[in-house]
Amino acid sequence: MRDLSHQQIVEATRRKVPMNISLQKRIIINISGVRFETFKSTLEVYPNTLLGNAKRRKYYYDNVLHEYFFNRHRGCFEAILYYYQSNGRLRRPNSVPLDTFLEEITFFDLSQDALAEVLKDENLKEVEKTQLPRNRCRRYIWATIEYPEFSFIAKLFNILSLIIILVSTITLAIESLPQYSHLSEDACTKEYMQHKIGTNNDSMILSSVQSSEHICLSYFSSPFHRIQIICIAFFTLELILRLLSTPSLSKHFKSFMNWIDIIAVVPPTKVCKNLTFF
Repeated sequence: MRDLSHQQIVEATRRKVPMNISLQKRIIINISGVRFETFKSTLEVYPNTLLGNAKRRKYYYDNVLHEYFFNRHRGCFEAILYYYQSNGRLRRPNSVPLDTFLEEITFFDLSQDALAEVLKDENLKEVEKTQLPRNRCRRYIWATIEYPEFSFIAKLFNILSLIIILVSTITLAIESLPQYSHLSEDACTKEYMQHKIGTNNDSMILSSVQSSEHICLSYFSSPFHRIQIICIAFFTLELILRLLSTPSLSKHFKSFMNWIDIIAVVPPTKVCKNLTFF
């Protein structure tokens, strides 16, 4: 077999290189002093990104050095450039903190699929953008109710809400015990009998007609009832504030938990109203 000279091997290698690659335009990207070289066509596979859009990346072009300069993280850019070269594969380098890598992804405006892929690899979920009310006052009320970390007042409000929930739950539990369950009903029954006996025979018909307008004052003397009235008043106020400050009423009523709040407030109010009349 005839041996090939070095010059023949080089010439044979050149013949194997496609002409379209040699004619492609190369661009140089300088990342904080480290130069990366790639094809323009490689970047333009993703035209919606910063590097893939010629109009957006020309802002960073250096006419003197004929290169694009970015004062960004070097270690991150190796992975970002590989994203273009590998048709969308993106992995965080082990030496790069996650928050830094996410900042670089945001800066170079990679696709949402790329961001979702990184978050999936890191066992994280993408946080949805929070919609806030446009009005300043409503926005403050909404943040105070929904986010305890918003301010000191918000933290106090949420602590108070938790205390009210516990008090209401404990009160209902104690009131359901046999020794306490009939206190209010017995008191109202006794008051009703006294009211009925106190009326003469001529006014019995009038008394029966007006019976639905007579308030059982003994029911209000029950400590359990008073506590529940306070709790229901607080829950009602909180519900009203949520409805007035919510960014979107349609989304608010689509939430299952919000319907639970409404159901939890309305029935006790109706029951209290019915029990206070005879």
